[in-house]
Order: sequence, then structure tokens, then C-alpha cells
Amino acid sequence: VAIYPNPSEGLSFIEVENPNNHTLRMNIVDITGKVVAGNMLINTTRYEINTTSLNSGLYFLNIVNERSERAVYKLMVQ
Repeated sequence: VAIYPNPSEGLSFIEVENPNNHTLRMNIVDITGKVVAGNMLINTTRYEINTTSLNSGLYFLNIVNERSERAVYKLMVQ
């Protein structure tokens, strides 16, 4: 997984290698654990994240496949 630009100033992209074509879902969680954007379906290898509605700070991108395997990535919003 690659996230760029990071820190984000309005728009970031996630590139995901998904050779097994798993269904991937993503939530964006703030530092307090609150889900600020949820249940986004990632069905391409390059996914766009609009961060203009998010306050400046650190966020976590939780990506889960249909087998409940989870990966967490950090995204800084300026």
C-alpha cells in the first residue's frame, strides 16, 4: 500500500496491490477513535481520498478484506 501525498492538503491517493481481488473496505478514524469516513469500498488499484472536510491532524486508515484481515496506515492532514 502506498499513500501519497502524505501529509495531505486536500487530496490523497492510496495504491493497493490486490492480486487475489479481495473486497477491501476502508474507514478513516481520527486520533480519538471516532470514524470520520466509513465503509468505503476500494475496488481499484488507485483510490482517491478527499481530505478537505477533515480537520488538520493525524488519521488512521483501516483497511479490511472479506476474511477480516486488517491493515492500518497513518495519514496526516494539514
